[in-house]
Amino acid sequence: MLLRWFDNDFKVYQATNTDGLFLRSSRHSLSVGAGALTLRADLLSGCSESSETFNSPALIDGSEFALGSVQLWAFQVFDKD
Repeated sequence: MLLRWFDNDFKVYQATNTDGLFLRSSRHSLSVGAGALTLRADLLSGCSESSETFNSPALIDGSEFALGSVQLWAFQVFDKD
């Protein structure tokens, strides 16, 4: 699920399950959806584009942004086994 707050309008985008690209990580970035939200490895910047994964537009005007802070939440812990 992606959440977007823009011009006093709150939108929720559910995963479409059409492309299987929900979460991706590498040494260079952490991405949610196919382009929906990408955080670069330094956690100082990122980008957002329209996404088939969530059938959503870019989450910001323009594609690049600077990060002021990052919060990551987990609601379930998975065993590494």
